Amino acid sequence: MHGCIFGCTDREKSNQPHKMVARPFWLAHVGLISAEWNQLALSTTSETQLAGVLFRENDSPDGDVSKATKLLRRPMHPMRMGVCIRRILVQVCGVPPGEVGKFGVSSFRKFLIEICKARGLPAFRVNEVGRWSGSLAKDDNLMPIERVQGTFQERSVAMTDRYCHVGAVKSVCNHITEQLAAVRHSIARVGIENFPVTGGFDLVERESAV
Repeated sequence: MHGCIFGCTDREKSNQPHKMVARPFWLAHVGLISAEWNQLALSTTSETQLAGVLFRENDSPDGDVSKATKLLRRPMHPMRMGVCIRRILVQVCGVPPGEVGKFGVSSFRKFLIEICKARGLPAFRVNEVGRWSGSLAKDDNLMPIERVQGTFQERSVAMTDRYCHVGAVKSVCNHITEQLAAVRHSIARVGIENFPVTGGFDLVERESAV
């Protein structure tokens, strides 16, 4: 919907028990280069989507998929997710092993926040990407009730408006896709090999320029 794939967190981080519930998130269908990776991810995780899971646990000692011999029928433990993602970044994305330690589970969200700041976006729009307190993703009206009750059985590509107000969802999706479009525009201009990974995002055009 609106250029994004809809999903839910397992349990939101909070020190208040009543806030430790599932919350919606939106992933742009077209990433920094193309939609190919997301299409591959959806096609290879069709079995786990029914359970609301993206990463399945494996039998490796630390979560490293290169050491695994089989996948297990349960979600990957959060403490092992970082190891799994870093291995994917090295093997699939070509990130140098010496650099991959800079990346963690939340690094991708932080990347887009840095892009928003470099483009001069107002704080309330940066907050929407970060999904912090006060953002639409924290609104109880957007909470996926069926997922919270443990009866969520739809695929992650299900229509988001089954759970959420369309107007609010559209504004967030448009915001996310606009930032990624700006990054793609810059990559096309300077080349993927010259685009920074951990800083120096001033080369991304400010909002009025795209």
